[in-house]
Amino acid sequence: MTRVPAVALFVACLAACNPSPPADNAATQPMPVRSIRSGIFVSRENPALRLQLDPSWRYLGLSSFDLKGIAHVERYHFAVTDGNRITRGLVLQFENILPGVDEMYRWTVRTPRELGGIPYQYNVFAFNVDDAVREEPEAEMGHTMKFLAERGISLDSEQIVARFARVVGDDKLHEFIIFYSEPLAASGHRLAAVIDTSGSIKPEFRPLADSVTSRALRSFSVLN
Repeated sequence: MTRVPAVALFVACLAACNPSPPADNAATQPMPVRSIRSGIFVSRENPALRLQLDPSWRYLGLSSFDLKGIAHVERYHFAVTDGNRITRGLVLQFENILPGVDEMYRWTVRTPRELGGIPYQYNVFAFNVDDAVREEPEAEMGHTMKFLAERGISLDSEQIVARFARVVGDDKLHEFIIFYSEPLAASGHRLAAVIDTSGSIKPEFRPLADSVTSRALRSFSVLN
């Protein structure tokens, strides 16, 4: 399955469009589980990490929801836009199995890419956003499209995505995923040409997948 209580306070110190900083009495507030300070995204738990963001990223906000009655999901959305259209996207996704659910994240890393000294499961895929929403309207992309629509932001239907994921904790009750995306049209190709009948990227398009991965890894850095 590719999927912690909602954050009470999220401080974003990026562009002027970001949420306002906390009031002067913030010192009396509980320290947030996750925040952005001076361009560094900080998560204090599940997992504890710091992630350096390229200055080009604009923070759009947090979407939070339960997924299929199994896991709670938090998605922190960043984008580079041309007008109201996303030309590059970054999502930091934190998941945890809901209390009382007898489930865990069972998958293992088979195609590793090391970030901050930790191996992540890595792959590149291309897909049609409209089809994904139509097939599973309450899954991640359905929530994402509602989130973007509320902010007047559009996303091309055909996307190519570099994905980095890890299971967190010995109990395997948490998962962290980084999604970096670009409109497939920017490459000059259409989805039907790039993927095979199983939905995998065709071997002849591996250079395209590698170039997307390179741009992804230049746009953020996991510090620990």
